[in-house]
Amino acid sequence: QAAAPMALEVQLHGQVQTAASPRTRPLTLDADGSVEGSLSGPDAALSVAVHISPAGAAATGMQLDLMASLRPWQSQPVQNATGHWQQLDLASLWPGAPHTRLKGQGTVSPDATGWQLATQLRNAEPGPWNSDRLPLSQLDARLAYQQGLWQVQQLDAAMANGRVKGQGEQTASGWTGVLDLSGLQPAQLHSALSGTPLQGQIR
Repeated sequence: QAAAPMALEVQLHGQVQTAASPRTRPLTLDADGSVEGSLSGPDAALSVAVHISPAGAAATGMQLDLMASLRPWQSQPVQNATGHWQQLDLASLWPGAPHTRLKGQGTVSPDATGWQLATQLRNAEPGPWNSDRLPLSQLDARLAYQQGLWQVQQLDAAMANGRVKGQGEQTASGWTGVLDLSGLQPAQLHSALSGTPLQGQIR
């Protein structure tokens, strides 16, 4: 619509062919997206939705959905964004990434001049780094981004048959924070390692 409120409705469909690697076959992904709303004036608002899944018979496998509300002419254009994923294998998307089977969600919302981010995910196929796996089986995290600096408000991760909890923040002179380690099995981090479970605190 060429006149105010300049209503917009867009439907998109495309395909992406991922590159083959020594560990993965090429994968064809279907991507469907939509943008709806208005573009005119300070009250302009858009709703964006994207759905990505393997094409053809593999369509019941990996799924990725993204939803966002945008105010394009505001100083903080992203009002909120939410992502959901299941059976997500990073190795099939990026060469060199570990094999995973991730299920979870993430959210982004504005906070003053920055952002609040939160994510919860589960990995059904954890394993040591040198086995092309991710030694992480569960992650719950909250982060903030303000004036170009990151803050880890909460980190709770189940990995290597143990647990890592902590928080920290980025400053002009570097990072500061604390991590509590409990029961981490060295061989689950890297199969060449051995020894008793790791316990302690890192500052």
